Amino acid sequence: DAALRGIWEDPDGRTPAPAERGTAGESAPVLQEGLPCFESPGASILALASVMDYVEWREKETGVLATPENVSPKAAAADIAQHLTQVSGENLLDVSASATEELLAHYGISLLPEYGFDTAEEAVEAAARAGGYPVVLKTTDDFLRHRIDLGGVRLGIESDAELISEIAQMHRVLEPYGRFDLTVQKQAPAGQTAVLTGIEDPLIGPVVSFGMAGDATSLLEDWAHRIPPLTERDVYKMVRSPKAAAKLFADGDLPQVRVDLLEDLCARVALMKDNHPEIAYLELNPVLLSQETLTVVGAKIRLGNPQQRTDSARRTMSS
Repeated sequence: DAALRGIWEDPDGRTPAPAERGTAGESAPVLQEGLPCFESPGASILALASVMDYVEWREKETGVLATPENVSPKAAAADIAQHLTQVSGENLLDVSASATEELLAHYGISLLPEYGFDTAEEAVEAAARAGGYPVVLKTTDDFLRHRIDLGGVRLGIESDAELISEIAQMHRVLEPYGRFDLTVQKQAPAGQTAVLTGIEDPLIGPVVSFGMAGDATSLLEDWAHRIPPLTERDVYKMVRSPKAAAKLFADGDLPQVRVDLLEDLCARVALMKDNHPEIAYLELNPVLLSQETLTVVGAKIRLGNPQQRTDSARRTMSS
């Protein structure tokens, strides 16, 4: 009490008037004078930060709904309906690579094609169809195809002879895990690697997630999650929310990559997931970002018979 009296005491000996706040031409006195007390400086700073976050949220614009161009929702819906004829009950359908490429194309998302083969001669032909060397050799196993450390991916193959040699070596390395088919793919420009996913949650409906590929997401769960439909502001903040996303921007020796293309891709994925609850799972992994390009190297889509969405009261209305 003595400390508070000293703080409130006027140097000239005058009694301070109660603080007032004008409301519609009237003033309302504060009923209790005093100062908020905290157990530590950190707690006070956290409280002040929470107040500032609230003020920022209250005053910010909601943003304009993100509306990517060159999308064909009706064509995608027709293709999805055709695929669902193969699905019964609560089962899920793993969409083939070619069908996945077609579905993504309806939303303006280009997938870097990859080509399978059975013999060394077919592998050389596949490299030519991919666009020539350098190419990447990878297994078709969903887990190993993202693991360079386990031998599931070979980068920078520059010739027919090297390709044939790498095929034999990859089969030997992967033998403890089983026998898998292999594919050839044009090597994309080097850069930062990201992951985008979309799921259909039984409670809140569509959810899209973004993170940087590797340990940031697989071990540290460094993700940004959003519920479509997304505004341009939502997309802007989404790609900057993960801590590892700092790698996307010019920092020291790291050049800035095409974040604008990444934002466009996030908007397309969000729109696709919002329009089609039949997409139980969507994954773009990896997404390579360089100073000039964005390349979707791998994609996976699983379809299922959707349940009635019950989340309309909990999501942002699109109109």
